[in-house]
Amino acid sequence: MRTPSSSEIERILGRIKENSQNYFLNNIKFLKCKWENLDEKIEQALTKAHKNEKTLTIMKKILNLSFDESIETIKECFQALCSSIKMIHKDTESSDEHKNILILLQSFSDQLIELCKNAIEEKYHISECTLCDADSSSLSELISTLQWFLQVNEIYHKEFETLKNELNVDSKESEFEYFLKQTFRNLDTFCFCIVRIIKLFTIIRQSQELTQHDLEGIKNVTDIYNSSIVLFNEKCEDLLNSDINIFNEAFYEFCNSVPLCHKALLECIEKNLESFEGIEDALKVLYSFRNILKEEDIRSYIEIKDETILKNTKGEVGDAQTDEQRKLYISLCALSFPEGTNEIPWSQYLYRMINYLQTSESLFKWQESQDLIYINYTKSHTVLNFEEGLREAWFNEIEKAASDLVQPLIIKSEAESIFYVNFNPEILTLIREAKCLLKIGVEIPEKAKEILHQEGCLKRNSYGLQIILCEYNHFYSKIKPVYKSLLMPLLDDLEVTFQPGMENLKWISEDVEQYITSCHEKLKNLEGFINQINNVVENEIECKLKNTSKIVLADLPEDSQSFTTNYFIETQEKWKKCECHKLKIINIEVENSVDKLIELLSSYCLGHNLCPINPEESPKLVKYYNWHMYQALLQLTRQSLRSLKNKLCGTTRGTDSCSTLLFDCCVSIDVTGCIISPSINDLQKTVNLEVSAILKCTKEVYNWGQQEVPENEKTPFYDWIIKDKEIIKLVLLLTGALQGLRPKVTVFMEQFSQYKWLWIENPEENEECKEKIENLPNLEWINNIPDIEKIGALKIETTEIKRILTEKVIEWKKVCLKQ
Repeated sequence: MRTPSSSEIERILGRIKENSQNYFLNNIKFLKCKWENLDEKIEQALTKAHKNEKTLTIMKKILNLSFDESIETIKECFQALCSSIKMIHKDTESSDEHKNILILLQSFSDQLIELCKNAIEEKYHISECTLCDADSSSLSELISTLQWFLQVNEIYHKEFETLKNELNVDSKESEFEYFLKQTFRNLDTFCFCIVRIIKLFTIIRQSQELTQHDLEGIKNVTDIYNSSIVLFNEKCEDLLNSDINIFNEAFYEFCNSVPLCHKALLECIEKNLESFEGIEDALKVLYSFRNILKEEDIRSYIEIKDETILKNTKGEVGDAQTDEQRKLYISLCALSFPEGTNEIPWSQYLYRMINYLQTSESLFKWQESQDLIYINYTKSHTVLNFEEGLREAWFNEIEKAASDLVQPLIIKSEAESIFYVNFNPEILTLIREAKCLLKIGVEIPEKAKEILHQEGCLKRNSYGLQIILCEYNHFYSKIKPVYKSLLMPLLDDLEVTFQPGMENLKWISEDVEQYITSCHEKLKNLEGFINQINNVVENEIECKLKNTSKIVLADLPEDSQSFTTNYFIETQEKWKKCECHKLKIINIEVENSVDKLIELLSSYCLGHNLCPINPEESPKLVKYYNWHMYQALLQLTRQSLRSLKNKLCGTTRGTDSCSTLLFDCCVSIDVTGCIISPSINDLQKTVNLEVSAILKCTKEVYNWGQQEVPENEKTPFYDWIIKDKEIIKLVLLLTGALQGLRPKVTVFMEQFSQYKWLWIENPEENEECKEKIENLPNLEWINNIPDIEKIGALKIETTEIKRILTEKVIEWKKVCLKQ
């Protein structure tokens, strides 16, 4: 309402003063009526706005509902929504407003459908996955979600049906009824699809749960189910958004294939029940199928089978105490239960069978049920007493097995100097038995529980000690006997490290893990030290000794190559000079490596505060490798002399082989006849010089321990080598190696010596020319003489003598013809 201005007030006062009171009162009444009408409209609009706000708040709350809300909360929200609509309907007089309300409700129903679709798609993604690949747990959650939405729809219908009755709307003539049906049409269609989807997913879940049973033929049954599901999925890929006609057609075809699947499943169940030997296995299978399958025809079939098996159970329980059945069941239990506890499952099996009869509803349909109950009650007490006896027998063995836990961790075999883990495997058997007894519900004593509580620690410590001792045995195997005596302080220190495990520490001690860690670190450090020692021994000493024994002091070709004596002497001198220098260096290096080894052993003992090594052991190590150095030199000398002998005289497989050729010779003439150049004596002298040179190669390789002795006073290995019997034998063989060839050479030379008169006598002065010409050698015979003759280690050339003979024969013939 507008506030009057000051000029208006002055005019009013002027009119009052002018006696215009009636005019003023009329204006006041008019303004008051106008204000009251305006205030009433504002009040009505404000009330309507509050109602609309409340209605929108309720609708917003409903649209924001999640699938975790309880049904009671949803019911309260729908009741509040219906109350708001009821108030709006009563306050609205025009039909257009009614239409707007119903249109709003229809939009709300469509939005509720979209809410369900989006929530399901967002959480489960059923439009993107194949139905056969869906997870069983996800299917269970999805079915619960869909059932929740059906409950929401049912509440929605009930509340609006109540609203319609309260509004007293005529269902035949009211336009409100028509719009109300339109409102629920889409929602009812969607819920109709959801009901079928739930049935579809229930069958899919059943098929997946059936695959978890390892039964004969169950895979064929699930394949039939899966093929029907795949056909449905091909026709209707998106379940929530498919056309209703396509969905119905695919669903009807799927429902027609379900009886075939059920028939195959019943045949599979029947076949497996016939294969079971024990009644308990059959009852378990029927119980699991009863929980999985929900169809009435299958459930009725399972109940019939269950009743038949229960009737047979009476006889089995009556004969259950026979030895054959007990042994059979115990043999089956032995696969999963230890030897001390495998009879307890037998007693519990009987007790379960009896209780199953007692609690079965089918039992009370029989006439003799009371007698059977009494018999089973009596047998149950017998079974319980039997189980109690087994438990007591097992409890008596606990103390005996547990006493081994107070024994030392390791023991040592004095005869073999080997450590062993002092862990009784029966303790692990005790732990396994305790686990099995707890699994089947048998109470075990506190001592067994304590051991079971220490299971991880015991296994870890026993395994750790086994690793430690394996590392020790591996470390001990790396120690070479040659220097083992020098490592006695180190081995004694290692045994001191092991000492707590042989005396003080027990399996129940708290410091076992720390003890294992300290032993592991000690072995790790020692193994690194042993590797360092072995590296010196193998790579710097033994490897060089081995290579030394393979050195050859005579450079003899392996093929049929031969030499002149001068060339042979020159090449052998060069070769021996190089090899002698190599031997001298290797000898010094090996000696230094042995000193390095001793120094390394001594420094480690002093650095770790151990007892120093025995001073008497170091010279033994030096003497040991000094002897091996001598043996290597002796071996290479023998091998060099033996290879020279084989080259000169050949091997036992043949002495005339081409591989024995060594020296080049030729046949020449003198006044006495034919001679071979160089002669056999000269060649033997060359061999003797070679033998002497081979022996002298070790003259500059000095014996060990002479670092402070002057060079000219040092004793070489040569003095030892020349005294070896094998060396002496080879030298004697080589000094006469070529003498055996002398007869063969003489025989070969006689074919030329018989014609020595050709170059000794003068044909012009000889009077008996005619007689001589008859004894001349044939030129054809001369040409047929080989140019090279091979005799032992000699390669004799005959080219020169053949030329001389040919010239002399021609000369004699010419002179004789002139005469």
